[in-house]
Amino acid sequence: MKKLVLMLVAMAAVVLTGCGKKVGLVIYLPTEYLDNGLVKDFEKKYDIDVKIQTFESNEEAHRMIVNESFDLVIPSDYMIEQLAAEDELYELDYTKLSNFSEDKMVSDLRNSLQTLKNAEGGFDFLKYSVPYFFGNLGLLYDTRDVELNVLEEKNWAILADTNYEIGFYNSARDAYFIAFTELGISQNTKDAAEIKAATDYLANVISKGKKAGKLSVVTDEILDYMLYPDDTKYDVAIAYSGDAAWLMSENEHLGFYLPSNGTNMFVDGMVIPKNAKHVEMAYNFINFMWEEKSLVDNSICVGYTTPSQAAYDVLTGAEGDYKDISAYYVRYTQYDAMFRYNPLAYTKITEGWLEASVQ
Repeated sequence: MKKLVLMLVAMAAVVLTGCGKKVGLVIYLPTEYLDNGLVKDFEKKYDIDVKIQTFESNEEAHRMIVNESFDLVIPSDYMIEQLAAEDELYELDYTKLSNFSEDKMVSDLRNSLQTLKNAEGGFDFLKYSVPYFFGNLGLLYDTRDVELNVLEEKNWAILADTNYEIGFYNSARDAYFIAFTELGISQNTKDAAEIKAATDYLANVISKGKKAGKLSVVTDEILDYMLYPDDTKYDVAIAYSGDAAWLMSENEHLGFYLPSNGTNMFVDGMVIPKNAKHVEMAYNFINFMWEEKSLVDNSICVGYTTPSQAAYDVLTGAEGDYKDISAYYVRYTQYDAMFRYNPLAYTKITEGWLEASVQ
C-alpha cells in the first residue's frame, strides 16, 4: 500500500538524515505528505542532505515557524494568509521559478485563487506560495451500508442520523465549516451570534450521536478504521479528498460524496519563511517539485490532487491512477468556499469546539 510504504521510508529517512553530507535544506510539512523517493532524487541532484520535519496541524506548524528556522514550509491556505499577515514569509521572486506559472494550474484551482484575491479583503495566495496539493472536505462512506440517494437527500445532516455509525473528524475549522453550511450561514462569518448558533448545532449533533453510541470524534485513525473491507468501522466519516482517494484505491467498497449545499475547497502551498537559511535551495526544491514527473509521482504516492493541469490530465486520463477515483476530482462551485484567516472568529471557533466536542 502506498501510504504504508511512505511511512516506512519516512522512518528510515529520519534515521539517515544528517549521516552524510551537510544539511542543505530543511522542509517542514504535514505527516505522510511527500514521496521520499523524490527527496532522495533531489538530494542526489544537488549533492546535499534534506532534513524533513513534520507537523500534525497548521496551528502546531505556526508555533514552530515563528520560533524555529525552516527553509520551506507547506501549510494550508488560511495559515499562509495568517503567516503573510504576520510578516513571516518572503514574497516569491518569480524570476527564480522556472517551472511554475499561473497558467499551468488546474483551471478550478486557478479560478478559486482568483476569487480569493478579488474578494473583499482578499488575499493574493500566489504572492507568497506555490500550490502543492488541493482538495475538498467531504463524506467518505461504505457503499454497502449507505445509499448515495440518502446522502444526496441529507447532505451534511447525515452526521446527525443515529441510524449510521459516524466518524466525526476532530477539527474545529472543518466542524464549523459544516455547521455554517447546514445553518445557511457564510462559511467565513465573523458574527458572534452565528458562531454561537453553530456551536449549539455541533453540540447537539455530537451529544445525540454519542448518547446513541453511534458517533465518535476521531482524528487520523479514520484512515485505519476505513481501510480494510472486512473491518470498516464507520458507515460515514468526515474526510479530506486526498485521504479518501487513497482509501478508495485500497477499499473498493468506499465512496466519497461532496454535499450539494457546499463544502470547503483547500489548497496547501510551498512557502519560504523569512527565517530560512537556504533560500536559493528552497527555490530549487519548488522548481523540482513542479517538474511533471515529480508532480505525478508525488500525487500517486500521497493521494492528494495535483495542482498542475498537465499532471492532472495524466493522472485522470485513460491510463491514469485516479481516473475512476471520484475523490480525486476536486469541486469548486458557487456554494463552496475557502477558509479565511480571521483571528477573532478563529478564537471563538476554537473555544466553541472545545465545548461542543466533549458532549
